[in-house]
Amino acid sequence: IITLQAVYARQFYENGKNRLYFEIPFVTSGAEFVTPGMRYQFTLTNRIGIYAFAGAGVAAQQRFVSNDSGWRANFAYDFGGGLDVRLTRLISLRGELRKFRTTPQPTFGFGEAYPAAQAGFAFHF
Repeated sequence: IITLQAVYARQFYENGKNRLYFEIPFVTSGAEFVTPGMRYQFTLTNRIGIYAFAGAGVAAQQRFVSNDSGWRANFAYDFGGGLDVRLTRLISLRGELRKFRTTPQPTFGFGEAYPAAQAGFAFHF
């Protein structure tokens, strides 16, 4: 599955090498997710940092069941971590592993997991 992601993040705390962000990821990975949450980043060097995140929100899932088809909204949460390599003051190269989970619904049965390995660029403004 190809995953597309756009994230808006706002830093609200910094203490030396520790930073906290509020982030809102918009992700499509077999379903559409919006799971606002927190990201903690620890700076290893001037250009390299590692981070972990968790959030909760909503997933829009499409199902094709004989008597119940279409898009359904469902509670979802995500968690994961990644590596941020600062290329310039405004651009970073990132790699992350993110896992989304949805909660069970009576019409769909069990909740589903959507793992995503992603790489891309981050723009800092």
